[in-house]
Amino acid sequence: MSDQKSITESERRTLGLVMALLETIKETGAQGAPSGVCYSAFMMHGISYVEYLKLVDIVLRTGKVRQSANCFYWIGE
Repeated sequence: MSDQKSITESERRTLGLVMALLETIKETGAQGAPSGVCYSAFMMHGISYVEYLKLVDIVLRTGKVRQSANCFYWIGE
């Protein structure tokens, strides 16, 4: 029996959304990614504001992104 736990569909979905947000922020470069624009893109895919805020929290905790006012900036490698 393996000790590895497979991830749930919900966890897989969350991971995909986090990766999408990280990639978006990285691609915007020095101009930053406005939070409102990011949220509206997620909202079009059925993500609630509360869910979006949870994703933002995860993204900020990676240490690869900083938030200034209402913009996200890539600071990772």
